[in-house]
Amino acid sequence: MLTWLKQEPRGWGKLFFLVCLILFVDYVLALLALGYFGVRPPSTVIRAVRVLKYTGDTTWVFWGLLAWVIFEEVVFRALPVVLASRFGRYWVVLGVAALSSVAFGFAPQHAMVSLGTKCWIALGGMTLSLLYIKCGGIRGEIRVKPLLLCIYAHFTADALYLGMFAYMAH
Repeated sequence: MLTWLKQEPRGWGKLFFLVCLILFVDYVLALLALGYFGVRPPSTVIRAVRVLKYTGDTTWVFWGLLAWVIFEEVVFRALPVVLASRFGRYWVVLGVAALSSVAFGFAPQHAMVSLGTKCWIALGGMTLSLLYIKCGGIRGEIRVKPLLLCIYAHFTADALYLGMFAYMAH
């Protein structure tokens, strides 16, 4: 697995496939969490669904979600992985990625959800951390390509969740 993670994908086709794979895994995790474990969505998602339901205003939801996703990806993915890659070996980077994913799951924006939901969010955060590492984010500097791919994957996953929860709310 470590050898596979170290090989950066070349070409847009491979990158697109990797992002789709991460989204699929993340979406399956969410469906399992909802269906089998009764996991509730984070309070930020519930508020966004309420705004969509009662106002029909997608502008606030789009820009708010995008800004929040960018913040989360920089704080919970890019900075920890880059700092760890400057000072540690590969296994240290993976350990820091796992710890930052747990911190992501237990971050204040996820305070209103159950412990099970926090664990599922942390697992989804780890898939995004692996995407960041796989796409070249381990070179000791914040790189645009892995950051943009993680922002895209995270934003798309959250948008899918919003759509799913908005549909369930009707």
